[in-house]
Amino acid sequence: MSTSPSTQTTALPGATLPSRLISSVIGLVAAGSGLAAGELLASADDDMLSPVIGVGNRAIDLVPPPVKRFAISTFGTHDKLALLLGIGFAITIFAAVVGIIARKRKPVALLGLAAFGALGVIAALTGRGGGAVAAIPSLLAAGVAMVALLVMFRTVPATSSVEPSNEPASPAVGVTRRSVVAVGGFAVLAVAMGATAQQVKRGAVTAA
Repeated sequence: MSTSPSTQTTALPGATLPSRLISSVIGLVAAGSGLAAGELLASADDDMLSPVIGVGNRAIDLVPPPVKRFAISTFGTHDKLALLLGIGFAITIFAAVVGIIARKRKPVALLGLAAFGALGVIAALTGRGGGAVAAIPSLLAAGVAMVALLVMFRTVPATSSVEPSNEPASPAVGVTRRSVVAVGGFAVLAVAMGATAQQVKRGAVTAA
């Protein structure tokens, strides 16, 4: 008996995961790739501002004095670090949600990433020493994140259970070799860009 093409799959054996899980991972890796690219570009020029730092600085400027005093009394000299960690946590949740949305509504997810980039641009333009050049890393971050999201989703086919069953099959995402390479490749690239950005910053501080 020949096998119908519609029942064949290239997924790794036993590696079918719930679609929301892998979609959220793709969202996280896409956002991480974008932020790392923005961070790397910002590290090359003092006039440029990384998206996270730009938003963090603007948030500090806009926080009411009583809240600032509370943060300083609670976190001491680590108040800015606590703020950046909070921003990082919010970005993580946002990126995971964007990934889940992208599974069925990619245009909406892309708009979310564009809004994410716009927030960084606004923070750079209206913050301390803001200027057009300062906003470039945020634009790059949004662009890289959108491209990464689309590329990774192209490698992850939506599948259903291939085994016949009387129960309705829940949609799942097959983890293919291509998707493992794509997601892993972007993740490694993000880590490499982030590490390079930190090295460039350390070199600039040492040179100064």
